[in-house]
Amino acid sequence: MCALCLRDLMNGEVMKVPIIDKRLLSEAEYSKESTNRKIPTVFSPGTMQPFEAVLQEIRERKDELLNQMCQDGAILLRGFDIKSLEDCHCVLEAIGIPLNSDDLCVGEVIRKKVDDYASEVTMQDSNEVVPPHTEGYFWYRQPKSISFYCEKANCRYGETPLFDCVNILKALPPKLLRKLQGKKVLMQFEYSASETDRSAISKTQIKNTWQQVFNTQDKSVVEKALDRDDVEYDWKRTGALLVKVYVDLIAKHPMTGEKCFRGVRYLFLDSLIYMSKHFIRPRLGVLSSAKLIVKALLAKTIDTRKVYWTDSLVGINLCRKEKRLLVEAYFNNCAIFKWQTGDLLLVDNIKVGHARLNIKGERNIYAFAGEYIDQKKLEA
Repeated sequence: MCALCLRDLMNGEVMKVPIIDKRLLSEAEYSKESTNRKIPTVFSPGTMQPFEAVLQEIRERKDELLNQMCQDGAILLRGFDIKSLEDCHCVLEAIGIPLNSDDLCVGEVIRKKVDDYASEVTMQDSNEVVPPHTEGYFWYRQPKSISFYCEKANCRYGETPLFDCVNILKALPPKLLRKLQGKKVLMQFEYSASETDRSAISKTQIKNTWQQVFNTQDKSVVEKALDRDDVEYDWKRTGALLVKVYVDLIAKHPMTGEKCFRGVRYLFLDSLIYMSKHFIRPRLGVLSSAKLIVKALLAKTIDTRKVYWTDSLVGINLCRKEKRLLVEAYFNNCAIFKWQTGDLLLVDNIKVGHARLNIKGERNIYAFAGEYIDQKKLEA
């Protein structure tokens, strides 16, 4: 059965008491740096129930769960006794989120796949932060949703900031918004030709290759996939592949029609400096935050060809004040929640961006990419 059954003494009908309750996170479940934005919405079993009973109720209430994710941008399943990746598969299948096994690893590094659908997240040093982004934003296709399973949260920090891309756009001054309307970001990056190059972002992971991304050794297959009016590419003498993708800064949500600030990865360096000053410095001190900023500045200039995963606005430049206003809009519209072991976070990848704060202790997170959507369907 999917719910507890009680006898309604008034009319003799059987009433179903839902197993799963909906609530907001408490103040204690957020980091102290969090803003007043209350995401994600939490669903938890109100009583101790077998996992199969909970799954059955998820199946019956999947429209409600999906609508909540679409409305708020993220939902958190907490206390569901999810103990394995196989359990995650069951839950995501019950909700009706199709998983993608082909396009999960198109980023800067080769992520280790832990099963057919899940991969490890990008492995950064524990004292470092990951600035805001939406998964696959730099690519011409990106997942509609991204799900994260927390296998272990034996750590003091390691929180995940969630960024409300709808409210970020609404928070921008009208003059700046008009300047950004209709603009594109040029994403420029290079895939290696062999699995020997270490990533400049994560020294523990290998730089991604075009063979890995396109699952082929045939350059003609790659060229056919990149034959688009929003993509340019160039084969380097080293065998590496230079890719340029033109991305809309503002997107239209495919379900709600809302305007979303899609380009949260834009100003990656400025966001990292903000996080270092406002989050890392109070935790680890001035020296640690300064080292992180210097490392980021060096990484940004390490490639003299300017193809080290750089992004730039096409046709316009923002002054320092405008960049500051944009970064402040990011962090004034984010919620920073604390992980618990067994959590499953479901994120609308168009509406909400994510990041990562520093970790002290052990925290294992695995990622599932949902159905991919062509960026042309997001044009605002």
